[in-house]
Amino acid sequence: MESEDIDTNGDVIFVVGSPGVRFRVSSHIVSAASPVFKAMFNGVFAEGQGLSRESPKEIPLPEDEVENVRLFCLISHFRNLDIPNRVAAKQLRDFAIFVDKYNCAVTMYLAIEKWFTLIARSDSGDDLAYLIEVSRNFNEPEWFKKTTMSYTYKAETQQFDGHLLRTALSDNLLRQLADQARRAREYLIKTIEEQCWVP
Repeated sequence: MESEDIDTNGDVIFVVGSPGVRFRVSSHIVSAASPVFKAMFNGVFAEGQGLSRESPKEIPLPEDEVENVRLFCLISHFRNLDIPNRVAAKQLRDFAIFVDKYNCAVTMYLAIEKWFTLIARSDSGDDLAYLIEVSRNFNEPEWFKKTTMSYTYKAETQQFDGHLLRTALSDNLLRQLADQARRAREYLIKTIEEQCWVP
């Protein structure tokens, strides 16, 4: 079974996925990075009892992706030399979903902002579509504005296939965008009618 000591003195081992990649971490550090882990390790639940670096407790995370947990552990433990300089757009989107799940956006923000900025220079419709969802997940209106404008402009000049955007974005976000577009059309029609109406 593959394993990585993020913290050699860690008191917890995250067992991720199947067959299970193991990450040894400090419960104190991941608790500081994420309120979800803070609640898990505060001593009330079984996961937080009897923690020791001599006998680290295994915590299964079967639903999480290995690379997302690895990035979270590296960033939260300040393993800066091991954090990748760049990630793929889909990986960033998946990591943003993980970050939302564990409510750790503040801790992960600087790394995500760096990756986002690098990917935003891309001419790929796929990349830009994924960034639109990342910007929405992080409630970053400026990121959202820039990426949607860039996607729209490049879609017109490079003829992106619209299914790329639908694949990258959640159904909920697509419904919200469609609703915003409908309201904008209604406002435009009303404005034109008011301006053109001659009593």
